[in-house]
Amino acid sequence: MSLARIDGVRPQSTGATVAALEAAGLVQGRQDPDDGRQVLVSLAPACLDMVRAGRDAREDWLLHAIQSRLTPGEQQELARAVRLLARLAG
Repeated sequence: MSLARIDGVRPQSTGATVAALEAAGLVQGRQDPDDGRQVLVSLAPACLDMVRAGRDAREDWLLHAIQSRLTPGEQQELARAVRLLARLAG
């Protein structure tokens, strides 16, 4: 499915956005082998690194918050709740 269709905008608008992201080294495009008029866009390694760094920072924050703000008993209760939520989601 095309990015423009997903975002509900004109392909030209999406093209400008993708071009800016590509110039910043965040995405990379390659010609669609099935339709030469289309470009397949993927995240560039630099962007993936940024996503991972952001995720790691959030996880570090959460771990620190749990360890510093919850008692050991509350931490065990939270662990049980996470297992229950995982069961519901799974």
